[in-house]
Amino acid sequence: MKFIDLVKQKYQSIKIQHSEVIRPPKSHYFGIVGSTNMEDVIYSVQLEIKKDVILSIFSPFQWEWNKFIFEPSPIEFEYRFKMEYVASFDPNNNSGQKSMFGQRQTGRFNKVVDIHSDVLIPSCHFIQIRQLYEFLNSNNVINFDLINKTGELRYLVYKGFKSQIMCIIVTTKKLPINLIENINKIFGRTFTSIVFLENNNLNNDNASGVKYYTINQDYLLLDILDKKFKVSYDSFFQNNISCLPKILDFVQSVLNQYQNTIRNYVFVDFFCGIGTFGIFLSKYFSKVCFIESHTGNISDLYYNILLNNINNATIQQIDLYKSLDLEFDHNSVFFLDPPRTGLGKHLISTINKVKPFLLIYLSCNPATQFNDLCALTDYKIISARGFDMFPNTFHAENCIILQKV
Repeated sequence: MKFIDLVKQKYQSIKIQHSEVIRPPKSHYFGIVGSTNMEDVIYSVQLEIKKDVILSIFSPFQWEWNKFIFEPSPIEFEYRFKMEYVASFDPNNNSGQKSMFGQRQTGRFNKVVDIHSDVLIPSCHFIQIRQLYEFLNSNNVINFDLINKTGELRYLVYKGFKSQIMCIIVTTKKLPINLIENINKIFGRTFTSIVFLENNNLNNDNASGVKYYTINQDYLLLDILDKKFKVSYDSFFQNNISCLPKILDFVQSVLNQYQNTIRNYVFVDFFCGIGTFGIFLSKYFSKVCFIESHTGNISDLYYNILLNNINNATIQQIDLYKSLDLEFDHNSVFFLDPPRTGLGKHLISTINKVKPFLLIYLSCNPATQFNDLCALTDYKIISARGFDMFPNTFHAENCIILQKV
């Protein structure tokens, strides 16, 4: 069973058995959209639910699970770095309102709920995004009809951190230059970045496209702890930045125990994105190798290595789900942060062949993480910790650290 299904099952059971844990949801759209589907249960109980499910999954592995901690998110609401908002035209809407801007209704891809607030990002940022959307609508940029595949405006994608705010506008065709100039005049001072993408593939429902114009810049520059990171419109960054220090503290607490052993080892950062973990942890190792497949991430990765004066780094652009021929030996530490689908058979085979000294496996899907660990040979768990990267949802982040036997 999927991790989210196990969490959902336990959540529903607890609500039936313990009505005292139910609280009024903060979101006006709770139960309609799925972005805060555990929000009506008090937060401490949410944490216990997720912790219990993780423990039930990993109990077959030998470790002192009574020491397992599931860390709360420092921020329960307004924590997301990125949100995709759908612009939709619904000719069959009986309410009279045809143009919608917001999130998809739970279980209905082609049904968009028009929202005027969002508890997932700072309210001041949402207001700015909504105002930009309404300006586009008032200038005859027609929302995309998800059924009939007509119209122009498909998505407004938000990225933001502290006072910085980016909006990525995805349309089926390029907007007129005079309209873009007016957007710049009205919104250019309040947005750090506005990026315009054209996606004229009517069967491609991704919030992506070809960049054709930028207002101000096409990236955000983030100050996190003692590091700086460039995050472009088409690159990936952790969606709950407030949890990042907790994850780093946990990983570093383990690495500190092996500092003398690993100082001459290679740290290999798989699925490294823009280099977040490899940059923070590079101080422990003689060499860091960053491995990533996405071109947008690679571009920011080069920039961030230079920006943070990382002098012991190499970069490889590799699709880790294809056949691998990696030249590492056991004097290495592998950091694994894959998508929800897990490591894939080729990387698991590489790990079993190379047998690095330590594996640090950070997962946003504990169920696939468990399956991957079952496929590894000659490793034991030495530490584990969960993190509530996605409060009020059925998702969780789990970090397992293993040592070669």
